Amino acid sequence: MTEMETEIKKLPADVMKSIFATWGVTQQHYRELEKKASDPVEVLARFAERDETERRMLMILASTAHEMESGELAARFDSGAKKTQESMNHIDALVGAGFIYLHRKRGRLNQVEDKVFLFPVIRQALSVLTVRDKQKLSPASPVFEKTIYKKYERDILALYEAGGSFIYHHGNGSMPVATIAALARAGILSAYIYDHTPPSVCGVLNHPVVAAIERREKTIAARLSFVHNHYALINDIERFLYTVEEHRIRKLKNGAFDFSLLEKSEYMPVTPGMTNAVLHSLAALLNLVCLNEDNELALNYERFYDWCRKDVKEKMDEVHGCYRDRLVDIETLKEIIDSHQGPLGIPSLTAEANRTLRKYTAADIAEICRLLMWFGDVDLGIDEAGETVSIRSHERGGDMKCLVNNNFEVVLINPGAFDAEFLYLLASMARCKDRGEIFTFELSEESVLRGKYFLGAFYREAMDYFIEALAARAAKGGKSLAKNIETTLRRWYDRHPNAFVRMSAVVIELKRERLDEIVHVAQKEGITIAPLAPGYALVTTPVNKRKLAKLLRKEKINVYFI
Repeated sequence: MTEMETEIKKLPADVMKSIFATWGVTQQHYRELEKKASDPVEVLARFAERDETERRMLMILASTAHEMESGELAARFDSGAKKTQESMNHIDALVGAGFIYLHRKRGRLNQVEDKVFLFPVIRQALSVLTVRDKQKLSPASPVFEKTIYKKYERDILALYEAGGSFIYHHGNGSMPVATIAALARAGILSAYIYDHTPPSVCGVLNHPVVAAIERREKTIAARLSFVHNHYALINDIERFLYTVEEHRIRKLKNGAFDFSLLEKSEYMPVTPGMTNAVLHSLAALLNLVCLNEDNELALNYERFYDWCRKDVKEKMDEVHGCYRDRLVDIETLKEIIDSHQGPLGIPSLTAEANRTLRKYTAADIAEICRLLMWFGDVDLGIDEAGETVSIRSHERGGDMKCLVNNNFEVVLINPGAFDAEFLYLLASMARCKDRGEIFTFELSEESVLRGKYFLGAFYREAMDYFIEALAARAAKGGKSLAKNIETTLRRWYDRHPNAFVRMSAVVIELKRERLDEIVHVAQKEGITIAPLAPGYALVTTPVNKRKLAKLLRKEKINVYFI
């Protein structure tokens, strides 16, 4: 017979029946009752349901070795007969909840004395739950279910790296009680009540288990593939602007934009974690897009021309300005990363960052790491599941090869070793097909037209510059650029000119042979364009920018409003 069974059998039948019902156990199943009443997580859940006075009563009983009279316990909380009676009602409620039982004895002068007792197994469970100064951990195996704690993995490991134990007071809303309970069952932590008003549910890390997790993470880190983003963020912004011109992106009633058409486009973002919604936000901050009279997203043409006249470093500086409120934090983390030789685990980065005056949440670290990667300052270590688990300063070096195949594919081996400006040029002139440990791009007439749109205003002879850069990188790998590739690229580039439209007088500047063609096409659309001089024409009918741009883009002509 167990100790709890012995204690229960001393109780009146109605009290015994109430205890079994309260704990949801079939009557007379003493072992099942003892199992539930000794489970810290089960006791935790029931403890959390009690009001503040009852919680405090249980804490006192759990921490007191000697027996206590019910009147003495009640008197600790209130003064006056009325208040004492309220406390006695709380004691009765705890009896009904199955936490305690009363043992009635005859004292001196035949007075009745009610002694308050906690069931031994509940006392043991509560002594774990109410520990503050001692970290009393439940036994656990290093075996764990990773899916249970995946959402909080970085926080748990970061806390462990920092030498901490307490994690996520429930009162702060950081982690639900159910999650703490699940982590406790998995052996990752022990569930506790943190003794303050109101009491908060929290967890204490089980260090042996977390140490096993960390060792596993370090083993995985040794097999990571690192991703470098060079100036891909600028390429993504420009792809977004290009596709906005081709599609009617309407603003919805809820204030958001419908980007479903862009998601079907072949020019999807290549920056890890990038979405069209974020690209729109950046484009808006850069003043590159606006709403037109039809409540559709459109280019801010004058600002766009100014953007295209900048080099890629100047463009990136403008993007940095969109995050000026995070620049101090970005520099702080960058210094930590640069001070380490080789990769730094995200938990270790979090722990080091939190030794500064600023305290960083997991969300802060994730956002800043994302920005560092977007800016091309770091390489991210990606595991087999696609999760970022490590970070390092961008490393250039090692053998690199640029292979230009006859099918107009460009393959970069060890892409992180190439200079960022070349990668930007290539990503502008070609479509990115694969961006793993090897980058694969595809050149086409359409991709060259798009590249000319963004490079032509800055590099007046953009194709000459691009071919020279491509040939030089191919030569480093021992290969020369095939003549037919060069000839075809030049033909594609020259076939589709850029048009410069001066809206003050609505003057179009365009190659003479294409200008004559455009005059006839525009006439069919009800737009009159009168030739002025070789390469120049005047639009004599009222027309908005979007309609004129659409007409010229349809004829494979890039448009700048200057």
